[in-house]
Parts: sequence; structure tokens; C-alpha cells
Amino acid sequence: MEKEIIFENENGSWQTLSTQKWERRKLYQPVSDKEIKASIPGKVVQVFSAAQAGQEVKKGTPLLELEAMKMVNTIASPIDGKIKEVCVKAGEDVGKNELLISFE
Repeated sequence: MEKEIIFENENGSWQTLSTQKWERRKLYQPVSDKEIKASIPGKVVQVFSAAQAGQEVKKGTPLLELEAMKMVNTIASPIDGKIKEVCVKAGEDVGKNELLISFE
């Protein structure tokens, strides 16, 4: 069954209908809340200053930007915690499921 969806941003709003495929899609679920892995192959655009080993971060803190399929995605901390290791650097290509950041 299709549902009406409205997207809004500072430039206006758009209305569309969802498809059955969209409604049945599998939502992303992290395997572990102690690791951030790439959900899609891409390139690390930027590692933010908060992403350093030993740094305490709050849930939602932006840690890095990953470019995939011509889109730049900000990857945020999934938990309040201490970063154990940052496994990537800006400019590196990463594969699907590659470890980006781990937490203690």
C-alpha cells in the first residue's frame, strides 16, 4: 500500500508516494554499538577533530564524512563513549563493512 510522503527543507517541500519496495526495505541495524563500519563502499572525505583515540564523545557527535554514490554522509557516534581507535584517514577508500571507528 502506498503512503504519501512529504519532504521539507529550507527551500520548500515536495510530496511523493512511497512504493511497496520502500515500505518493505530492510533498515540499517549496526552489528555492534562498539564499532562503526562502512555500510557502503566509499571514500573518507573528512575525519572530524572529535574522532581521536581516547576522546569521549556523546551520541550524535559527528565523527567523519563518507562519500558514497556522489553523496557525502556524516557518520555520527551511535553511543556515548570513549573512542578506542580511528581506523581510517581522510582520502582513503573503504569497502563495505570495513571498520571505521571502534569504541572502548
